[in-house]
Amino acid sequence: MTIMAVTTPPGGPSLQNVPQAAAQLFGLFLAFGAIPRMVLGPVLVVIEGVTFLLFRGGMARALLAGAMLMDVVPIGLYALHFARTAHY
Repeated sequence: MTIMAVTTPPGGPSLQNVPQAAAQLFGLFLAFGAIPRMVLGPVLVVIEGVTFLLFRGGMARALLAGAMLMDVVPIGLYALHFARTAHY
């Protein structure tokens, strides 16, 4: 994200350079959408786990299990990627 901030000139995207505009919108998505979701993801998994224990209905538990999988799988993939990288 810092590379985008350094390589793009100030003043906003022009209509003639659509890929630059898309790159800047992607940067905004990362800053305001993806990063808070990554930070709060583990908290959400804990909340879903507690809710899973409190609910008795079968359909509600199935939906919560699906929601938990949607949160646990990306966190697990990140942890696997982090564990495979070399740490110096």
